[in-house]
Amino acid sequence: MTGRDEARVIPGAAVGLEVGALSTTLDARWLMAYAAALGVDDPRYYDTLAKDGPLAHPLFSVCYEWPAVLAVRAKAVKESWAPLGVHSTHHVVIHRLPTAADRLLTRAQIIVVRPSRAGTLVVARLSTVDRNGRPVTTTDYGSVYRGVTT
Repeated sequence: MTGRDEARVIPGAAVGLEVGALSTTLDARWLMAYAAALGVDDPRYYDTLAKDGPLAHPLFSVCYEWPAVLAVRAKAVKESWAPLGVHSTHHVVIHRLPTAADRLLTRAQIIVVRPSRAGTLVVARLSTVDRNGRPVTTTDYGSVYRGVTT
C-alpha cells in the first residue's frame, strides 16, 4: 500500500491526548508587534509606561497557544494530513488579559474527535495559567480535516 492509498483515519481514541505545560515568556515588544500587525491604533496597546505595560490584544492568546496546538496536533494527526486541516472553530475565554511581564504555561488536550460533512472535526482545549497557577485564557480550537474519517 502506498502513502497515497493509505486510509486517512483519526481514531476517536485521540480524545484525551495532551501536551504541556509549555512555557512562554511575554514582553512589551511582542504585545506591541501583534497590535501593530493588526493595524490597531489605540495608544494603550503601545504604552510602555503603563503599570502593566502595553495592553494585550484580546486575541493575542493565539501567539502563546500556537506551539501547544502544533504539539497536540502532532500526537493526533499525521503530519502529512496537516495541510488538509481547515481552522473551523475558535472559542476564547479570557480570564484576565496577559501582561508584558507574564510567564505563562499552556497545556493542550484533544477534547473532540467526530465526523463532519467534510471530514473529521478535531477540537483541542488550550488552558493557559500564569506563574502562580491563575487562569489567563482557555481556548477551544477546532479544525476540520477534509477527506479524513474517524
